[in-house]
Amino acid sequence: MRGADNHQLLSAFLDVLRYERQLARSTITTYQRLLEAHLDELEQPLNEVDQETLQRLLNRAHQCGMKSRTLNQHRAAWRGLYGWLCERGYMATDPAEALVLPKQRDKPLLKALSPDAIANLLRPPPDDEPLDLRDHAILELFYSSGLRLAELAALDASIAGKTSAAIRGKGDKTRNIYIGQAANQALARWLKVREGWLAPERAESALFISQRGTRLTHRGIQQAIVRYGKKFLPDQPLHPHMLRHSFAGHVLQSSQNIRAVQELLGHSSLNTTQIYTHLDFQHLSQVYDQSHPRARAKIKKK
Repeated sequence: MRGADNHQLLSAFLDVLRYERQLARSTITTYQRLLEAHLDELEQPLNEVDQETLQRLLNRAHQCGMKSRTLNQHRAAWRGLYGWLCERGYMATDPAEALVLPKQRDKPLLKALSPDAIANLLRPPPDDEPLDLRDHAILELFYSSGLRLAELAALDASIAGKTSAAIRGKGDKTRNIYIGQAANQALARWLKVREGWLAPERAESALFISQRGTRLTHRGIQQAIVRYGKKFLPDQPLHPHMLRHSFAGHVLQSSQNIRAVQELLGHSSLNTTQIYTHLDFQHLSQVYDQSHPRARAKIKKK
């Protein structure tokens, strides 16, 4: 019953994560998926696994094309499991503690939009067509605040009109985001037509909704960005992270303050933020002469 013993230990470990450590549901789900796959690869009981076996599995996954981020997730899951086994006395030494990630090839530079492309993309729509107003507001908010896709999808309409707000982001961590003037203007235009999509019998708190009156899904937001981009920036494929990259790159180039960018993006490690130091925009226009011009510059009307 060797396999059953392994799965019983895994089940007990997941219960610890769930009830004692109270990790986020998404984290537990990820650990469960990775560790169940790990059990399928093992040919011995968990408490007989050594570091050489784990390192060989990690190296093989790398040779099969697994990216460094996923490899790191596997290593973190293994460290959690085997560390717990050691704490409970099932093992004398932790075979995952000294695992080394296989060396990765140089990462490709992040793709980001130039300031001129951003200026063209984020010009207000010429009419009050609700779909364009919603999608324009989505793009403005992505670029204004450096949000992740899941973070934007979770926003409620109560955020409109605020210049800053506390949100719960990746890893269930709370951080402050900042909402610029241009983004708030776009949100105000969207909220004027949003009610037309709400079902009378349904109360919906979501900031961005579908034409059925329900919270816009991650897929719906991605489709909105692609649709809007084809209409207003047809030569540039768009995705949510491209706007986040653009936000980070432009703020970093203007401010030269990588620590501030780290906090704005919600990165737990400065190493993650440092990739933005490689973004080189040769045509930074005078409009972007502050840390985030769309957030700070006054819009002059005469």
